[in-house]
Amino acid sequence: MHDAGTIINPGAYVVVAKTPVAGQWGPFTGSIDNGGQRLRLINHAGRLMDELDFGDDAPWPAGADGSGFTLAKLQPYTDSGRHANWSVSTQNGGTPGTVNFPPPGAPPPVTTVPVFALNKAWRYNQSGPAYDATWALTAHSVGGNWASGPGALA
Repeated sequence: MHDAGTIINPGAYVVVAKTPVAGQWGPFTGSIDNGGQRLRLINHAGRLMDELDFGDDAPWPAGADGSGFTLAKLQPYTDSGRHANWSVSTQNGGTPGTVNFPPPGAPPPVTTVPVFALNKAWRYNQSGPAYDATWALTAHSVGGNWASGPGALA
C-alpha cells in the first residue's frame, strides 16, 4: 500500500481508501466489519502503535452506523480504545486527511498532497512529435527515445 521506509510524522494523517485519489493509499481490498471489529496500526518492526476495538452498539455512537457519517476521533492524541473519545463526524463522508473537529475560529485545514516523489528518477522523451493527452495510456518501454534522470523538482 505504501513504499518501504514511509514515515508518518506525528500529527499527520493517512487516508487508506478502496478507490484512492492523489495523496491517499490504496486500493484497500479488504473490508471493515460494519458491526465492529479490532483495528491495529503496526509499524515496520511489528510494534503495536495504536489499537481500536469499535462496535455499532452502545456505548459507541449510533449515528456512524450506515448513515454516511463516519466514526470520528474527538481529539487526536487521546486513547483510541475508549469509546468516549469518539463521536459522529459533522460532515457526511467524514473529513479524510484533516482534523475531525477543528477548534472554533480556526482557519480551514490545509492538506499537502504529495503527487510524486521529488527525489526519484524521472523518464522523459525529448525527441519525436509532441504527445497528446493519451500518451500515458500506452506502455513505454525503457530505452528507445526515453531517457531518465533526476526529477525536475529535486
